[in-house]
Amino acid sequence: MFWAYERSGKFRRGVYFLGGRAESFVLGAGEGFLDWTVDKNVVPPKSAVFVSYRGVSLRVDPMSQDFGIFLTTPADGQAAVELFVDHAAGDKLLYLRVSRWERILRERLYPVSFRYTPPRPDWLTEALGASPAYGDEAMRTEERFLASLIRDFRLRNGLSSLAWDDAVAEAAKRHSADMETNGFFSHVSPTNGTLAERLARAGVSYSVAGENISRGFDDALEMHVAFLNSPAHRQNVVFPEYTHLGTGMAGTYMTVDFVGR
Repeated sequence: MFWAYERSGKFRRGVYFLGGRAESFVLGAGEGFLDWTVDKNVVPPKSAVFVSYRGVSLRVDPMSQDFGIFLTTPADGQAAVELFVDHAAGDKLLYLRVSRWERILRERLYPVSFRYTPPRPDWLTEALGASPAYGDEAMRTEERFLASLIRDFRLRNGLSSLAWDDAVAEAAKRHSADMETNGFFSHVSPTNGTLAERLARAGVSYSVAGENISRGFDDALEMHVAFLNSPAHRQNVVFPEYTHLGTGMAGTYMTVDFVGR
């Protein structure tokens, strides 16, 4: 479950919950929480992180591909701190997320190695087990959160917001389900065709349309920042002629459809 707080259409902060406890919290750049204030300018850390946590020595390496997501830790090593940056804006910090190390291990975004004295701690076995599958309600939450992040970015950059469109969202959700079920990753479906064909089938009218697709990320924040750090995907996020959007998730596949009217 994810709880988000917005003001004037802009994302401020949020908290992820799992099993009734807070797993991580997210702050937008320039926001404060308790005695924290998130700066807007950072030097992305690009080296491995070494920590001792609950009887286990962890080494966490940077992602093999640069999506603008970087990991560091406070001096005591008891939490993971992820920095989400915008390379196109000179590595401007967009969001900061503080998490339990259990979540970092469970999501498997970063290469991790570890050492411990046997027996293996129960918490480590649990964290390295199968990631819990998103239920329908959780996926709908991630869809709406991604749409919120896109609107937030547009507003912060002087662009108009985008209205939610149920028919566009349904077309996006069907494409994500199609990719997950049939094992492909493409804007063109072997059975359902191009974006234009899929929007027409959903009864969507438009003058211009575009699409972003993602797979392998566990949540909307990671997807959003990866989109922003890919020039082609970013172009869709900031295209001024779009007026509406819809998002749809299935498994770890996410589709974002944009239309302009």
